[in-house]
Parts: sequence; structure tokens; C-alpha cells
Amino acid sequence: MKKRFDIYTLRLIKDNGIYLFLLLIFIILLFGFIPLQINHFFSLDERNKKLNQELTQLKNQQNLVINLKSNQLDQAIKTINTLVPNSEDFFSIITALETISSKTGFSISQYRISLADVSKQSIPIEITGVGGTGSIVNFLNGYHFSGGRLITITSLEYSPSVTKLNLVLNFHNFKPTKTDIINVKFDQQEIDKFVAIGETLSKDQVNQENLIPGQFNYPVRGNPFGQ
Repeated sequence: MKKRFDIYTLRLIKDNGIYLFLLLIFIILLFGFIPLQINHFFSLDERNKKLNQELTQLKNQQNLVINLKSNQLDQAIKTINTLVPNSEDFFSIITALETISSKTGFSISQYRISLADVSKQSIPIEITGVGGTGSIVNFLNGYHFSGGRLITITSLEYSPSVTKLNLVLNFHNFKPTKTDIINVKFDQQEIDKFVAIGETLSKDQVNQENLIPGQFNYPVRGNPFGQ
């Protein structure tokens, strides 16, 4: 009886081999190929959502640019490039310090650039300055942009007895990549802000050019590149 069952089983497998093979293929597809297709579908769906978001963002930027005044965006970009240049140059740093000093009355007696602390996008400048309470307040209120460069303060030490400040200022630079350019976001308020800063800087530049030579007599400084 056992022999007949084995023969019957083999005969059954032989007669239905094609169906068993197709069933095996179906199982492989069910547990292998189909999940991959499902993952691929969700991946495409996520990518389409991102593309739609980018398209919406680009349309919003396009509408903003269209609604801007003729040269407003150009003015904002020019101001940003002035405040945060693509590459650093020490001349603009010294010029910015001299400009802030002359505008605020805060006399910078010495400064030092430590090349060892320079990073890719920032240069720290250690400065020492003296002045009355008013000039120090003016300096602290206007140092961010008034020198024509974006400046931030890392540390500050104040000596009230001699009205002296010791500060570490950071001058920033930034060279955008293609990704940064693609992901740039326009904001009307920010554009208006930089346009206003640019107009102020232009007026200050004209006023500085009209100053009488020798009106500001600052002490001679040592080598700014000293270690």
C-alpha cells in the first residue's frame, strides 16, 4: 500500500508539475518582488511630495520676485554680499573697524588677528578700545552692520573705571553652494530689512567721504597680524 501511495504521489506531482512550478514562482513574487514594488511605490510617492513642495516654494518665490520693485532684490543681494562676502579680505575688516570707531566715537587703541583661530567662515579679531559711556553704548548698539560688515561678539570685558572694552569680534564670510542657492528662501520683510541697511550704509559712506581729513585722530596701531 505504501508503494502504491508513493507511485500515486509521484504521478500526481508529474502531472501537475507545471502548476506546482507556477505556484512556486507566485510565492517567490509574493514574498520577494511585490514588497520591493511596494517600497518603490512609497519611495516615488515621497519623492513626488518633495517635488510638489519645491514647486510650490519656487512658485511663491517667483510671485515674490514679480511683486518686488524693479531693483529691490538686487539691492538686498548687494547688501548681503557686502556684509558677508564670499571670501575674506583683511582690508575690509580694518576699514569696518575704522568706520565704526569714527561713527561712534569709540576709539580702538589696538587690535589683533590671531591666524591660528581663523575658521573657514569666520575671523576673530581681538580689540581694545576706550571711550565715554555714550560712545561705548553707541558702539554696542551699532557694531552689527554699521561698519559695512556683519560683526558678532564672542566675548566682552568692560572696565568701568577706565571706560575700556576688551572684545573678540567675529567677521563672517560665506560662499554658497549650489544646494544653498537652490534652497534659498525669499522673505519680503528680510528683503526690506537688507534694502534699508544698504541705504543706510550708502548714506554713511557719503558722509564719511565728506569728512574733513584729520578730523579723527586715532592712535597708530601695531601689526594687526601679530600672534
